[in-house]
Amino acid sequence: YAEILAISREDRRRGWALLEISHKRDKVVSEQINGDTTRLRRMIDRGEFEEAVVFAERLIDSAREAGLIINAAALQEDLATALFRRRGGHRADNLERAIVAIREALKPDQFSRDSYLLMRYGVLYMERIYGDYTENIQKAIDVLRIALDAHVPLDSTTSLELKDRKAMIHTNLAVALIRLPKSDFTDDQRIEKLNEAVEHCQRALEIRSVEISLYDWAYSQLNLAQALADLMLYGAKSISD
Repeated sequence: YAEILAISREDRRRGWALLEISHKRDKVVSEQINGDTTRLRRMIDRGEFEEAVVFAERLIDSAREAGLIINAAALQEDLATALFRRRGGHRADNLERAIVAIREALKPDQFSRDSYLLMRYGVLYMERIYGDYTENIQKAIDVLRIALDAHVPLDSTTSLELKDRKAMIHTNLAVALIRLPKSDFTDDQRIEKLNEAVEHCQRALEIRSVEISLYDWAYSQLNLAQALADLMLYGAKSISD
């Protein structure tokens, strides 16, 4: 566009003509990338993760070259999904690449406070293999707290999808708190973290139910049970007692 602008200063008519051609080209590229994005997501749904990683990286390059920053960011999330679920390659390296991909997806202003992306970023740090374990878990907790804060308030008009997203964040935050190493905290600090985990599981279970999703409800219940069992090891009562 800088070149077109320079031409417009000398010849406005030619500049407008070039701009129109550029817009038409961008529209064609955008439609092509949108179609390829649908194809990519079908590959992921079918479990074709190796192919999806290669295809996603190619699409990201194409979107960047076309100046389609939002499309490129959305494709980074798809790349992260394929890397996280990928069976081939080195697991630790796949997770590192997935972390970078989500970090890139969060760069555009309109995505920087997206609670779902932030939750995925936190979960990736929770699963991270490289680096210090405690630091990774603490990073996950910090990011998940931001995700919870960024989530829209729930009310009677909130969609079931958004309600479940908040339950997911609560549950993942509970998991991260439970995973904090015992050796890095005093008993009182550990009890405080576990009580917070209990609270987050309970908040999730205010949203989740057997009727809506048995699996999700059971997952939150199992983590609640784990937090309570760990509290019992300290002879401590939880806030739920």
